[in-house]
Amino acid sequence: MKNRIAAAVALTALISVPAVASANNVWHQTDTEIGYAIAPEHAAAGKSREQVQAELAEAKADKRQWFLTYRNLPKPAWAKQGTSRTRADALAEAEAVTPAERARLADIYTPG
Repeated sequence: MKNRIAAAVALTALISVPAVASANNVWHQTDTEIGYAIAPEHAAAGKSREQVQAELAEAKADKRQWFLTYRNLPKPAWAKQGTSRTRADALAEAEAVTPAERARLADIYTPG
């Protein structure tokens, strides 16, 4: 009997947690035909209009990136990647590979 009571209390607590958490939300569940009510006063303060306009102007400064972002496209290979490495660095790194490491990589990437 005690197990049933404990289970009922635990179930009630689990069911009531989402209702308590929704008090921080703008949308509240109701028993009406629509199923929800809106409480704008519960909304968290966001950015000001000036902040949003400044961010938009900054984003539009790079026309290529703006074009890709606006259309939700991935960054193409021709776009600048922003690395600090030079061609000389890459060549020096390739020349510094030991023969044992070269053999290991050849075993991994050689077909057959």
